[in-house]
Amino acid sequence: MSPSASVAAVSLVASMLVLAHCVRPLAGARQSPGVMRAPAASAVRPNHASLNRLQLLDQSIDLLDDIGRSVRSGLSLTSATTSALRAHLMLLPTMLTALDAGATLVDAARSARAVDIPIGEGGLIAHTLYACASIGGPVGDALDRAGGALRERRAFLLERTAQSAQARLSAVVMTFVPLAFAAWGAMTSGRIRHQYSHSGLAAGLAVIGLALNLAGWRWMRATINGPGR
Repeated sequence: MSPSASVAAVSLVASMLVLAHCVRPLAGARQSPGVMRAPAASAVRPNHASLNRLQLLDQSIDLLDDIGRSVRSGLSLTSATTSALRAHLMLLPTMLTALDAGATLVDAARSARAVDIPIGEGGLIAHTLYACASIGGPVGDALDRAGGALRERRAFLLERTAQSAQARLSAVVMTFVPLAFAAWGAMTSGRIRHQYSHSGLAAGLAVIGLALNLAGWRWMRATINGPGR
């Protein structure tokens, strides 16, 4: 086999490997519970970071709902918070430890704001409970407003997940079509195979095209996933 033919064969094999790596995320994917359906992109599974954030949001919303129901049923805010935190042990463990040790809700919420999660869902819950315990007022309304804010965050995350799924599917399609066309031409046209096997220029251009295709696919994935991922 001539050097040009070897380069062409390597190019085709590399093309198939890139194609398999691109399509692999779609194999066996299914719609995750609670994830917004999107046209043509519902088969793409959200990444692990999005799923973890959704789970945290769901648990935080459930925690605020549990506290609100308990307060409306007649329990004190401290008792309602302690009971709800025991049912959601992964959220605000410092606050639960402080409450079990006999601390007031104000002190427990202050410690949670400093130690557990200063920002995000845990921070919003801790700030809300601190304000309710220290300032007073309609506790149920404050908890409902905090829960509404978390639900808005969840809806935004679901929308972003659906849009990124569409972008990932587009990246796969844009990577697949040139490779499929090149493979189809090589398999069905003797003239194209002759050029690949006897022309160093054709084989070199195929390698350059493959490299550009791979670089474009990686760039699109980096754009979709964001920096550091």
